[in-house]
Amino acid sequence: KELCLVPLNIVSPQKNGPLMGIVQDSLAGAYKLCRRDVFLTKEQIMNCMLWVPNWDGVIPQPAIYKPRPRWTGKQLISMVIPKEVSLFNGTDSKESAPLKDEGLLIQAGQLMYGLLTKKSVGAAAGGIVHISYNELGPEGAMAFLNGVQQVVTYWLLNNGHSIGIGDTIPDAATIAKVQAHIDEEKAEVARLTAMATANELEALPGMNVRATFENKVSMALN
Repeated sequence: KELCLVPLNIVSPQKNGPLMGIVQDSLAGAYKLCRRDVFLTKEQIMNCMLWVPNWDGVIPQPAIYKPRPRWTGKQLISMVIPKEVSLFNGTDSKESAPLKDEGLLIQAGQLMYGLLTKKSVGAAAGGIVHISYNELGPEGAMAFLNGVQQVVTYWLLNNGHSIGIGDTIPDAATIAKVQAHIDEEKAEVARLTAMATANELEALPGMNVRATFENKVSMALN
């Protein structure tokens, strides 16, 4: 009798992960709202708070007091994250730092640093939707999905979002970063080739040396 109830189908036992998540405009808005350069005035934060489900009427302390009070987008999105959710997603980057918003840290429902991406609010195992479902049940996961979409959609309605062909052209810093990554992987392939030529490459379990070489080169190039 509960087979078609949507909240009970948010997480699937087939893959032990969510089937539903934040997508499209709401996902783009959640990402933009969490950026470090997003600040809201008192009038804006009060209007946005009216879209927070079950809001208790208390506005959080502003992140900036002088010269005028300003609230961050992270504070706003934290209003719809359940307090039972704590999540940390690190990065493999050698230069990872909270100031660069790399990775993600949520403590007791407060977004400390990082950006909400498809990995954290989408239909991905181990994300906020999945944790909300495990900690609060179907109703908690549904409340999070509804809250994010309501708050983010209203903020995006007043903030706007557009993209043009010029946004797809990488700048010099991005090109340099891509080229550095390509050079690094080319050097790795050259090292593997030298090891295979010198017969120093150890075969992986279940593979011969040739298959091991092809597997490692494919992983480096992909």
